[in-house]
Amino acid sequence: MLWCFRHRKSLSAYLDGRLPAGRRARLEKHLAACEDCRAVLEDLRAIGRALATLEAPPPPPHMASRILAHAKARQRERAPRGSLRRGLSLPAILRHALAGATTALLIGIAAGWLVGRHWSPEQTGLPVFSQTSEPDLLEIYNLDYLVDAPEGSLAGCYLTLLSEPRAGGE
Repeated sequence: MLWCFRHRKSLSAYLDGRLPAGRRARLEKHLAACEDCRAVLEDLRAIGRALATLEAPPPPPHMASRILAHAKARQRERAPRGSLRRGLSLPAILRHALAGATTALLIGIAAGWLVGRHWSPEQTGLPVFSQTSEPDLLEIYNLDYLVDAPEGSLAGCYLTLLSEPRAGGE
């Protein structure tokens, strides 16, 4: 009985010609010895012949459009949170990275606003420049150590460029 069950699972593939040669030979050997399995095989052949004579009924009108509408509705129901157009979605790591970057930017803006509002430049250690006079570039760029550079050296040329009036009246 156990062997019959295993062979009966292969009967459809045998009728369709999809059974590999080794399994087909074992099944044919079993069919030669088992009257019950031969009867099942004959029943399957009769069912196949009867189905071959039937015509498929025509589909109902507008069937394709109803199937597509149903599929679109199910797709919308299953769309994950945070999805973009056409079913695309941002990976979770990208969403978290964007949220983190936005948070850091807002914290930076708030901190800059607070520092500018509550502390004067003298308290922060930043140099204070007068709007009317030319700023001392040596002090701005902390280049005081170059003052003793020999003339003609690279550092001396750099200091000369800094001390010359800028073109364009700036």
